[in-house]
Amino acid sequence: MTAATLCIVNHNGALHLAHTLPRIACLGQCVDEILLLDNASTDSSQEMFSSLIPAGRIVQLHENRSPGAARNAGFRAARNDWILFADNDIVLGPHAVGELFRALEQHSNAVIALPRVILTRRPDFIQYEGAYDHWLGHMILRHEDAPASAPAEDAVVVDSMVSACFALERRRWRAPEFFDPGYRFYYEDHDVGVRARLSGVQVLAVPTAVVMHGDGTPNLSMRPGGGYAPRRIQTLIEGRWRHLVKNLSLRGFCVLGPGLLAYELLQFGGVLVKGWAPHWWIALRHTLRGRGELMAQRRRIQRSRQIPDRDLLRGGDIPFKPELAGGSGTRMALRACNRLFEGYWRIARRWL
Repeated sequence: MTAATLCIVNHNGALHLAHTLPRIACLGQCVDEILLLDNASTDSSQEMFSSLIPAGRIVQLHENRSPGAARNAGFRAARNDWILFADNDIVLGPHAVGELFRALEQHSNAVIALPRVILTRRPDFIQYEGAYDHWLGHMILRHEDAPASAPAEDAVVVDSMVSACFALERRRWRAPEFFDPGYRFYYEDHDVGVRARLSGVQVLAVPTAVVMHGDGTPNLSMRPGGGYAPRRIQTLIEGRWRHLVKNLSLRGFCVLGPGLLAYELLQFGGVLVKGWAPHWWIALRHTLRGRGELMAQRRRIQRSRQIPDRDLLRGGDIPFKPELAGGSGTRMALRACNRLFEGYWRIARRWL
């Protein structure tokens, strides 16, 4: 296999690294360079990495801006063009690493390959296996909560990505930038996957490459606390707005605009009911402050796009976490919204 670099994204992840680094140390010839992309950790992460991976290298970021900023640092620092990015709670195996890079070798127009991700605490079900782009701006997780049976297919083309673990061929990256530093946490990976597709290259889901996923980051991921933390709410709302403004074409806004506006009004109603108005307001202020830079990015992306919205966007139920549906009334409202927006999509997509 071509020489590859493994980039581990980390912030105060010593508890995760104690479990994942011993497996990484056993990868052998699968990777010939290992980097710890450390987002200003204050725990023992760096010392643990140096002890368990003595040949590894630490790329130190002095401010925890976002996981995307760490990945950008790894994108620049890696000595190889074949790069595997993994969060600090991902357990890798040699078979998964080889399958990801093999898929990229076999598909000359593919730039990113994604594994099948399974939660360590739910080993019988798939967490996700690549993603698609919902027309309302959300990410549709492929095979979410499907039984983790033996893969029945080879690599398939998808239209978005989840960044917990992915392989990259750096020389094939065509978009103006890698991870957009304007995203604070959520949707920064959705943005990367969609922009890769807009630039004319492929993103692959590789079911035969299986990795295990731990409990994520406290106060951001839902798994440690089981609820929506304030920063998660803000970055989900803001990230979706940023994704739509940058990546949806002018024609797409004209055709889908009424549906998008209706969704925003319904979302704002839900925000008020949940008591999340302060978080919505913070997201709006942050978006408006960066509007000049955001519009400049939009112009660059739209000038270089190679595929139309109709080849990228999908309909279907709104990707909605069940944790948000508290009672029967909320579930009934969600079913009504799904029927409304799916009906709109079936009509509107003819003019994209």
